[in-house]
Amino acid sequence: MTTATIEQAESAHRSGDLEAAKAIYTQLLETNGDNVDALYGLATIALQQTATKDALPLFQRAAALQPEAADIHLNHAVCLFETGHLQDAIAAANRAAALAWNDEFFLVAIGNLLIKLGEPASISNLFRGIAKPSADARILLAKSHGLLGEWDRAVALLHDLHREQSDNAAIANELALAAGKLRDYPLAIASFEHYLSLVTPTAQDHLRFADLLLIARDIGYSERELALAASLATESSEFHVLKARLARLSGNTDEAISATSAALDLDAHNGQAWGIHMEISDSAALPTLIARMKSLLREEIANPYFRSLMSYALANAYLRSGDSGAAFVELETANNLQQEHFRERGLAYDFARKEEEAEGIIRHFSKLTTSAPINAEQPIPIFIVGMPRSGTTLMEKLLSQLDEVTATGENETMGFLGTQYQLDANKHLVPLPENMQPHDWQSLAEKYLARNHLRNRYITDKMPHNFNHVGMILSMFPKARVLQMRRDPRDVCLSIYTRSFPDGHPYACSFESLAHAYMLCQRIMDHWAQLEPTRVMDIKYADLVSNTRELGENIFRFCGLQWQDRCLEFHRDVTPSFTFSEMQVRRAISTDRVNRWQAYDDHLGDMYAALARWNCL
Repeated sequence: MTTATIEQAESAHRSGDLEAAKAIYTQLLETNGDNVDALYGLATIALQQTATKDALPLFQRAAALQPEAADIHLNHAVCLFETGHLQDAIAAANRAAALAWNDEFFLVAIGNLLIKLGEPASISNLFRGIAKPSADARILLAKSHGLLGEWDRAVALLHDLHREQSDNAAIANELALAAGKLRDYPLAIASFEHYLSLVTPTAQDHLRFADLLLIARDIGYSERELALAASLATESSEFHVLKARLARLSGNTDEAISATSAALDLDAHNGQAWGIHMEISDSAALPTLIARMKSLLREEIANPYFRSLMSYALANAYLRSGDSGAAFVELETANNLQQEHFRERGLAYDFARKEEEAEGIIRHFSKLTTSAPINAEQPIPIFIVGMPRSGTTLMEKLLSQLDEVTATGENETMGFLGTQYQLDANKHLVPLPENMQPHDWQSLAEKYLARNHLRNRYITDKMPHNFNHVGMILSMFPKARVLQMRRDPRDVCLSIYTRSFPDGHPYACSFESLAHAYMLCQRIMDHWAQLEPTRVMDIKYADLVSNTRELGENIFRFCGLQWQDRCLEFHRDVTPSFTFSEMQVRRAISTDRVNRWQAYDDHLGDMYAALARWNCL
């Protein structure tokens, strides 16, 4: 009788007759309170009907009675997540994964829950028992790599999957997103174009593509996609933000202000719109804008990311207005929110791991034993490295005024190759640096150049964190030059602290981690300067802005270039730099950014103490 009744209940449940199923499950429990099937069925219906508080004790009883049932633990984990018991949900999800180690359907469901729980690091272990993971599993793995900031690994997975299933729109879309994060824009654009060919594009699709094209510096193409988005739907807040970004990069301040105003009319809490609006508004408008934003920040803001952006924007408005005390209150709020954002996504700054990585770099490149053969036909790369906000943009702008120099900006290619090489070396698929042969380095150099499609005599790459890869750079390119930017740690750390940095910069939101990151950067750059002084040049930002022509001549000579005085007119070049420095590089060189920290001396005690602890002062 019991089996038949359970079958009837489950049949009603599957057919969607939840009330009938609930009645049968309840009747069964009146007869036998430990009937696991009835407990689980009733709990599942409660979860479906969003009665999570009723579902939770039912799942707990079912899991206790049948601890080896993966499906019970999975749904229990979902219920725990819905009721805010996050740590218990993680434990239940991991228990379900251990029980369903060879059931891919369950593992994908568990993985998607772990993503929601902010546990992307757990995803890589889920599919070890699956000989050939499905497309859904590999997409999930790629997403987890992305959430961990490992966009190179995400792209590699999705690229292979795309080759296997080129007609799968979801894969093409994910590949475009991942390649965009990695700044492999040719791949991202081609993938998104392919995605659009497989679907009926919506206004949101065109808006997303316009955003990608803007970041890839194809302004005209971006404007066309933005127009297509506008033709398909009512203009959204996001639409106007993108319009403002395009206008700002074109130097059209009035249009940018009009667009951000339109964005804020539609969504008063749009943090991106506020960031642009506050940056470009006339000083006379700041008191009114500050009062409006203060009022908005007293409201409940659903998007914590926008909440942090609003605080960054308000802080910088206060700084422009001369109210540094109010500014630093907002900066502390903004950075705490950003730090929590990193922590929730498993991206918090790891002091010990970063020190291990730095020691490993120095150990494996204690000397350069081999390098790729010289190829006279190859472009000569000039890498500009250092901490963010150390003057890398200014240095590239000076160099790029010469016709024979092509600027590639903050290029992710070297980071991609470096990370992939490290992963392969850890798996013993390639030799360690000290055992690499000339053809090994040549292969890496060819991959770098192939990803950039450049044929000019010289190219510049100003990705700051390439200071980690200088040993590889010098081995891959015997004719390369490396310019290491050095700037007062107080100016660097203050400048970073006042801005919202993306996922790859978890050190950016506390003075302690900023000081530690600065210390490691200087340690690694000191190593390169001592190792290869004929190919690595240290440049002090303060010297560059105070004595640009004389120092510039030395720098250009070091790079094999001929200085021209027109390089000093770089600020007349309207080509956008697409970094936080984009507004500053439109001004002539001045020393007003040197010792900027002195104006805020009363508020920087914690920063000074952190820098002193890490021997940066």
